[in-house]
Amino acid sequence: MMTSKIYCFLLVFCIVASVHILLPEPVFARSTIKIVAYDYPPYYSAAETANKGHGFISDIVTAAFNAVDVETIITYQPVRRSVKSFKNGNFAAYFGSDVVLFSVMNETEVDSFFLCTYYLLFNYFKSHINHELTYENLTDLKGYKIGDIVGSQEPLEQVSLTVELAPRLEQGMKKLASGRVDLWVTTGVTAFYLVRTHLPERLSDLTFIKKPLGQGDVKICFLKRHKDSEKMKALYIKGLKIIRHNGTCENILKNYFGKNVGQLMNFERSLPSCSQ
Repeated sequence: MMTSKIYCFLLVFCIVASVHILLPEPVFARSTIKIVAYDYPPYYSAAETANKGHGFISDIVTAAFNAVDVETIITYQPVRRSVKSFKNGNFAAYFGSDVVLFSVMNETEVDSFFLCTYYLLFNYFKSHINHELTYENLTDLKGYKIGDIVGSQEPLEQVSLTVELAPRLEQGMKKLASGRVDLWVTTGVTAFYLVRTHLPERLSDLTFIKKPLGQGDVKICFLKRHKDSEKMKALYIKGLKIIRHNGTCENILKNYFGKNVGQLMNFERSLPSCSQ
């Protein structure tokens, strides 16, 4: 009798053990964060660039979360829609201009983390305007045709400057290169990147008016009332430290701007810091 019971026990044990071995290990789903942004290369871009990613800010944020095993789902929307979607709680996080974001919501609604400062500049080619341009007031630029991106022209039109709009930054650059506009409003980082990428032979010809039209900060912001906000904020901070320490952050910047990243920009904090 005892022998039969032992035999039955061993048989059941062997069957259970065999089933356990044959079944795959349980797969635990990665945490996911949904982020909204808008298109402004090379900071963030809906289109993936050959041999690069979706913009150096997008890539740094993605790498930071990936370092702590969090999948990022980034949705790119038009500027105004992106901030409204974030405000409405459709996304846990937003990255982009703080000036744009805080024009529609209060700073106390988010936890924000600085990434870099941007400066909007009047860029031009020295071969087209062969003297150094300066201005005290915007009205001093009357007589020049200025290229800008759709949705950003209001400060220029308020003082009756001549503005020619383009739906995309690349088109603005082409208008400047062809002489259709005299000045092109965009950040120094964007001007450098797009000319270096599309018109490298004219990079040394590119310059800008030293006085910025405006400036602001690029930040990643977490919506406080979103259920995942606290968890994702802590994971982002942890992940950013990891990629700063292991060289990933610096490699991302080099991928976009070449080896001399530290000497690239003429203004402070124009690129994210990759030091601890």
